[in-house]
Amino acid sequence: MQGRNASLTLVALLLIVLASPMMTNDVEAANGRSSAFITLTYTGSASTVELVGEWNWSTSLEMNRSGDLWSVDVELPEGLYCYKFVVDGVYIFDPSNPERVYCDDIENSLLRVDDHLRPHYTASLTELALEVTYHPGSTGAPHDGVPAALVGATWDATTSTWTLPLAGLEDGKHAYKIEGFDTNGHAAYDLLVPFWTGPHADFVWEDALVYMIMTDRFVNGNTSNDGPSTGAAQGADWQGGDFAGVTQMIESGYFTDLGVNALWLTPFNTAATSTGKAADGVHDVSAFHGYWPTEARGVEPRLGTESELHAMIEAAHDNGIRVMMDFVVNHVHEDHEYVQNNSSWFNSGCICGQANCDWTEHRLDCQFTAYMPDVNWKNRHASEQMIADALWWMETFDLDGARIDAVKHVENLAVSNLVAQINERFETVGTDVYLKGETAMGWSGHSLEDNQAQYGAINAYMGPNGLDGQADFVLYHAVVDNVFVSGNENYQHLDYWTNRSQDQYTQGALMVPYVGSHDVPRLTSRADTGTGDAYNQWVEDGLPGQPGDVSAYHAALQAYGWLLTTPGAPLLYYGDEYG
Repeated sequence: MQGRNASLTLVALLLIVLASPMMTNDVEAANGRSSAFITLTYTGSASTVELVGEWNWSTSLEMNRSGDLWSVDVELPEGLYCYKFVVDGVYIFDPSNPERVYCDDIENSLLRVDDHLRPHYTASLTELALEVTYHPGSTGAPHDGVPAALVGATWDATTSTWTLPLAGLEDGKHAYKIEGFDTNGHAAYDLLVPFWTGPHADFVWEDALVYMIMTDRFVNGNTSNDGPSTGAAQGADWQGGDFAGVTQMIESGYFTDLGVNALWLTPFNTAATSTGKAADGVHDVSAFHGYWPTEARGVEPRLGTESELHAMIEAAHDNGIRVMMDFVVNHVHEDHEYVQNNSSWFNSGCICGQANCDWTEHRLDCQFTAYMPDVNWKNRHASEQMIADALWWMETFDLDGARIDAVKHVENLAVSNLVAQINERFETVGTDVYLKGETAMGWSGHSLEDNQAQYGAINAYMGPNGLDGQADFVLYHAVVDNVFVSGNENYQHLDYWTNRSQDQYTQGALMVPYVGSHDVPRLTSRADTGTGDAYNQWVEDGLPGQPGDVSAYHAALQAYGWLLTTPGAPLLYYGDEYG
């Protein structure tokens, strides 16, 4: 979201350090490319400060001091580099650079060096105009003509700035992509400028009501994409929901009538065509949920085409609704293209939850199942490609945010680097991109002290260089069953833990309170005491039915009354509005 970027201490003399749209080269691959001087700075009181880096670990560079400001120039070709500062003999990360990278299994700060010959752009936005400024590459060559997106703009040669009037622009979301060349033929680093106009431009994520959709289980709007059965257990196969169905519901005004102004949908990626064993080891389950991706940038055909996905998001934007995609960053399916071609990108750990493979102790290297290889974010090629893929989805389909799956099971750099790249690419003129995480924790009893580890684990991934917010797992486990389902706790308990969500999380975090999700049985089923076990997942076991007592609906009414008046961006799980 806006305002989260830390200023990097990377001051370019002959180039600007920008986010790379695809995987860049390491030191070896950079040999033979033209170099440029980069100035790195450190601010702080110290006796000595040195720079060490991947370009030559054996030789440190002494940094020059001016008061508490330390600086040094280093000549480097295009590429990615590990580096650290050595402050009074202690190796530290660059405190104002959030990006990280591993060298020889040691975490370092990440320096991105792009081609100094290539120009770049910056932009600013007012209610009346878009201003784009041209910054030449190291040759100083002027821009060749006018970027296609800026046709009709006026040019100010003294400031190298185009001004494009926005009067008459239709209300809604717009995304200008500024591209061009200098007169020497060097392609500029393109600039994406997403922004909103009209009444929906005033939206802030603090006012969001998020509706989560399991796309395959929502509405079947196009039966022609319904594939054959996978042979999964009854109820665990694909059901036919698709993008066309979501579009129909958007255009019908359904979400607007509910007060929903943000949608979170399960992953769009092409998913496994095979089945896998459920946690019980008995039932076969299909990939209808989307969390078994097999292609990095393919749209799942059972959900629809790229055109239908574009149409769904455009319909949402036309109605002032923001759209978030679910990014799977911890794992892929064993049939994924990256597994076939890049086996070194994956960990070979134990299976989470089995003997000697605790979910917490092995959170970074265990596999959820044997058919879900665990991504090794320490591998820079894997990490760069995973981030590049996320940027591709965000840009290609004009997304407004993302939910990051299984955050606690990936290295911290998966979050910090992804956040930095998304902010730089999509928040160019202040349009907030909301990034929400899933750090699945619990509630450890009535004592606040006993829950510090729970809050701490969730907080670890949020902050100025982290996620904007996360699902509020502590609050969910503290109150939903205890207060609304069982009634074992009263509203004083509810009030206490609701307030703890206001003072225990990272300052500025926008948390997502919820009472239902795709990971738990429905609230109304849990509150019903008569018609079936709410935890039965399989048809032959007897799924919970319509409550036989009105008390279950009363419980749901109270729960949602509380949820919708709780600070944050509350989540409504699809179908829960029916009770």
